[in-house]
Amino acid sequence: MQRKEKQKVIDEVWTPERVRSFLELAPPANRNADFHRLLRAYQSMRAEDFADFVTMFVAAGVDLSEPGPYQTVFARMNAIMDEMERLDGAARS
Repeated sequence: MQRKEKQKVIDEVWTPERVRSFLELAPPANRNADFHRLLRAYQSMRAEDFADFVTMFVAAGVDLSEPGPYQTVFARMNAIMDEMERLDGAARS
């Protein structure tokens, strides 16, 4: 039996308080807490809200210069940004 797909919500309201609430997410067992928060924020937020979250994340003392568990997230974000730039360039042509 197939499950009904979750509908994508577009232009959802993300207040600063809601973005900040992702700093408090509890990770599942055996998962790095900072990695869990970053990944969940990335999966849930619009690009501009995620950018605000990263600023808050770093201000909270998380060192993103250590590649560790963040490599996968950053690689995926970079691929998406490259694709967005490609599509934007094609739309302007």
